[in-house]
Amino acid sequence: MKLNLRPLSHAELWFPEITALAYETTPECSEDTAAADKATLDFNIALYKQEKLLHWVQLCPCQNSLEIEFRNRFINEADECSEINEKVLRFAEKWAAENGYEKIVVSACAASLPYYLRMQYKEEGAPVCQSGTLVYRLVKAL
Repeated sequence: MKLNLRPLSHAELWFPEITALAYETTPECSEDTAAADKATLDFNIALYKQEKLLHWVQLCPCQNSLEIEFRNRFINEADECSEINEKVLRFAEKWAAENGYEKIVVSACAASLPYYLRMQYKEEGAPVCQSGTLVYRLVKAL
């Protein structure tokens, strides 16, 4: 269920001809919307061009309350690692810092590892195998 659905102002996140929306959702592991408090809600950013979804990310609070995980949920293939992805990531970092988080965490495959390293993320721990793919935990202090 989408809570607090609102457009993001052009001052917050602007792209020509693209509408940016923000909303909260209950965490995937929780079905109880009433029990979820603001600190446990996932923050979502969705970008649309006309009615077509271009980009969707979630910021999900971690068990360590000072960390939040950045999850790319949908990226139009043409936009991966593009200006849109970079602006959304920067916006997410700013939002997380403004909301009291000290670190942002990303799980990345080997193909996107160089991109996040350029964005000043640091590898933390050894990669793990998920569904046959090595996944790296990357962290950035905010």
